[in-house]
Amino acid sequence: MIEEAITKIEELIEARETVIDINKQVYLLRQADGSFAQMTKPLDELRPVSVEALEIGTLVKQVKAEDCFAEVFVSPKKVIAVCEQDDIRWSHTMNLPYHPAFQKLDKWLTTGVYTQLELLTLLRSQFKGFIDKNAVDELSVLKISSKSSSEQASTTDYSKLGKDIEAQIRTATGQRVPEELVFNIPVYDTPNFRDERYEVDVLLQINPLEGSNKIELTTVHNDLSNAQYLAMCSVQEVAQSILDNEGNVMNEVQVYLGIPTL
Repeated sequence: MIEEAITKIEELIEARETVIDINKQVYLLRQADGSFAQMTKPLDELRPVSVEALEIGTLVKQVKAEDCFAEVFVSPKKVIAVCEQDDIRWSHTMNLPYHPAFQKLDKWLTTGVYTQLELLTLLRSQFKGFIDKNAVDELSVLKISSKSSSEQASTTDYSKLGKDIEAQIRTATGQRVPEELVFNIPVYDTPNFRDERYEVDVLLQINPLEGSNKIELTTVHNDLSNAQYLAMCSVQEVAQSILDNEGNVMNEVQVYLGIPTL
């Protein structure tokens, strides 16, 4: 690699080049006697540096401070600010990592299966504060009783069998087990948006066949999609508000929902 660079410089010297760029900041300038002097470009001549921000305020303030034509785009997983000046285009970004609670509900779109103990442990650890404690308490006193094996063997209508078993599933208080659980979860795991909550329903079904007594959870797709959309709208609103507070009086920088094609 070094030999190739030396060879290239020698070729440029022979070609009587006046300026030889070494990197973005350093170049060689031919002197009157034919020698080269190492020069450094002033910072304001350098291409703007792209920034990966950790929170939304840093991103939009960086855009506003650069005093260039800019547009901000909010996509499901990232915020991208595209800046343009003369013939130069660059971008600043901020990742939008999903909150672990949102990721778990996303996995339940294809149904999660748990024993009663596994589910209670999960709800009390990963979903503490995101589900009504009373709902968890009801599940903790859940009693599942199914027909005896001889009764099951004599039953050929499996749909009826499921209903018969379901009728015997009660909590210790005698109440029927709820058909769904309501979660209020954050979508994004970032400082600005971690405390926001969005309601998502999860269908609950108990499958006591074959003696497994497993609890199945299936997230309602539309609820999860709507939560993500509302969270994106919140990012858009917060970004626009910060821009306006930074003196964006003529709305010269707008925030959109979408993904730019760079």
